[in-house]
Amino acid sequence: MHKLKKNPIQPDFVLDEEWKRYLECYESDDFLSRSRYASLNRNIEVEGPLTRVSKHGGGLVSFVTTNERLTFTFERTLIVTDFYLHLYTVKGDEITFIDTRSKWFYAQFVSIHHELTQATPDQSVDDLAVYHNVVGDCPKGRV
Repeated sequence: MHKLKKNPIQPDFVLDEEWKRYLECYESDDFLSRSRYASLNRNIEVEGPLTRVSKHGGGLVSFVTTNERLTFTFERTLIVTDFYLHLYTVKGDEITFIDTRSKWFYAQFVSIHHELTQATPDQSVDDLAVYHNVVGDCPKGRV
């Protein structure tokens, strides 16, 4: 539809009646105001200018795709913290967390992981088990 909005030439596969309804709908005040509002919502920064925290995530990306992209970027096998820092920091910068809750979870994970590593230096620590231990059964909230 966005291509049709930019170039309003009726395609061959669209019937005349449908095309007229489309143009009427697109030119209505209601549609234009909702379109402007949606554009602003996608481009707004939640905590003010230059915070880089946008309201719009741009859609879902599967964990498989994320894993492939990050593996290519890091050029190594990924661990739990790689995923966490990529998903819960602003634009994946690994520094600025999206909220205090995600920062707290990461600090807990690092703390417990460090304790287990010090307690059993000859054994590897199961990162995923530590992550599930930290997160527990807390309800998932919207970020």
